[in-house]
Amino acid sequence: GKEVYHESLAAMRYRANPVYADGKLYLQGRDQTLTVVKPGRKFEKLATNKLPDTFTASPAVSNSVIYLRGWKDLYAIKP
Repeated sequence: GKEVYHESLAAMRYRANPVYADGKLYLQGRDQTLTVVKPGRKFEKLATNKLPDTFTASPAVSNSVIYLRGWKDLYAIKP
């Protein structure tokens, strides 16, 4: 497909896959940054969150809870 926009969201490269849940895209950067983006043809960042860990695994979602596996801990976040 055709690239619609290009944005840099984290200082380090992404290793985790983006996850779509509840009408939002969740992007977990390796550098502790979890970014929430509204899907669409125009870039719209909804939130940026920092956690004290390093991440390479993709987020998982179940029953409205987002699970993030860091190198040190497992996080469960309920928006």
